[in-house]
Amino acid sequence: MAAIVTRFGGLWSEFVALATAFAAVVLLSSATASASVTDGGRLIIRESGPHHRDFSIDAVGLVNNSAFGGGASSLSGVAWYSVPVAADGFIGELNDSLDFEVGATFGVYELDDDRYTAVTPICGVKWNFHLTDDWSPFVAAKVGWELGIASKRSDLVPRVSLGTLWHVDERLSLRLETGYAGLLQIGASLPL
Repeated sequence: MAAIVTRFGGLWSEFVALATAFAAVVLLSSATASASVTDGGRLIIRESGPHHRDFSIDAVGLVNNSAFGGGASSLSGVAWYSVPVAADGFIGELNDSLDFEVGATFGVYELDDDRYTAVTPICGVKWNFHLTDDWSPFVAAKVGWELGIASKRSDLVPRVSLGTLWHVDERLSLRLETGYAGLLQIGASLPL
């Protein structure tokens, strides 16, 4: 019974940390959108129709959510190659798009008394909502296979996240993300 209570406490603290991070991403994103519109940006979410979307390469650093109260800790990085597969999205009256992302995570993890290094090839989709010229929030769902280096770890890893891209200019976007893969994920996106 004590093990169940201890595990529930760990899950609860992970949930609280993740909910706090989601709230921070939403607040930061809405502040960015407000500033974008105030500074002469324009709302483009209702501009449906043909759009051009660029391929991109993204580099992101992650801090695992469990480092803030759960049983596992990690520090890792990921590189993504993003391919637009539905440039005009699925909702006809909205400016949305769907990207296929493929990449790999490299990280150092510590779970209880076990410290290991792993590489995780991962792929999935990212659904973008282009709200303003400068701001595009997104939801992502991916799956990968964690492969321990010099360890016997081998696990299927699902990843769901919520994030935002702030388009600094046409050559650079900043990426902020939170989700199961990491409480705080910060990086850059470069269009090709």
